[in-house]
Amino acid sequence: MAKGGFRGGYGGGFGGGGVNMNMIKQAQKMQQDMLKMQAELEEKQYTATAGGGVVTAPVSGKRELVTLKIEPDAVDPEDVEMLEDTIVAAVNEALRKAETSMSEGMSKITGGMNLADEYINIHAPYGHWKDAGILVRGAAAWSMTVMFLSMWE
Repeated sequence: MAKGGFRGGYGGGFGGGGVNMNMIKQAQKMQQDMLKMQAELEEKQYTATAGGGVVTAPVSGKRELVTLKIEPDAVDPEDVEMLEDTIVAAVNEALRKAETSMSEGMSKITGGMNLADEYINIHAPYGHWKDAGILVRGAAAWSMTVMFLSMWE
């Protein structure tokens, strides 16, 4: 093999071949923190109203409608479409609140680094990002992990 060529092993030329255990511990702690934050956020409820408060829609952190409250004076048999629109508006706003809260919570843990939802398992399979991916195995995967984690130090 030519002088200075690839000598094999982990590291692949990034940092001299060793894996920094501190970086791995940081990544593991971040993963634990993210799972804890996700569980906490899923337990919360996010409520929104629409139509001047005639429709109230709380959703869970799991993005499920918990209940739906409709004031009796909002029900007009002659204008069902208006009630439908008001319900949709309240539910969508509550879902936006939940999403914003989750994004802000995860951002605190990741230091503002924008990770795709599928990578942090908020919701599968694709989240909001529609990106392409590749599967990397072996020494190259470790090299990329070390390089990625070193960006946070």
